[in-house]
Amino acid sequence: MTQSQSASVAVDRTAGSQTLSHLLELARDKSASGKSALVSALGDIFIDEGALAAERERSLINDILRRLVSDVENAVRKALAERLAERHDAPRELVLMLSHDDADVAYPLLARSSVLREGDLVSIVRQRSTRHRMAIAGREPLPESVSAALVESGEEPVVVAVLDNKQAQISPQTFRSIVK
Repeated sequence: MTQSQSASVAVDRTAGSQTLSHLLELARDKSASGKSALVSALGDIFIDEGALAAERERSLINDILRRLVSDVENAVRKALAERLAERHDAPRELVLMLSHDDADVAYPLLARSSVLREGDLVSIVRQRSTRHRMAIAGREPLPESVSAALVESGEEPVVVAVLDNKQAQISPQTFRSIVK
């Protein structure tokens, strides 16, 4: 190892211990604002490409986030959902949990997350609110099974949103059900 590589490792370890100290300090704060700050900091670490070297670290942070997310206010969950919506490597369990949250929180994930599968979307369409369905209706592309589930809801704004979606795949049978 060269002298500059040794110096770099020492700097990385110092930065890592400072990050760990900061996270421990946030974890000790049991207030709502403390939990929010911890979720935000963990989200930053998770999303920062270089911050987590090992899958084990990513798994640990995912587990902590899942446990904390239900204890923080909507604005914090919404900000986390916004950040995860663009990530193809976002933790599936966390994305699913946030996708079933209030519509304001779930919206970015329902509209854009590639982590959600067709079956997940159909399930959410059948179990959640009109606002959840509207977010899903705007997805591009919109798979045929999801379009069918949305149309089955019978909600006019949802059906119109599916028809307006140029990338919606709609089967002849679903079209016939719309015409009826």
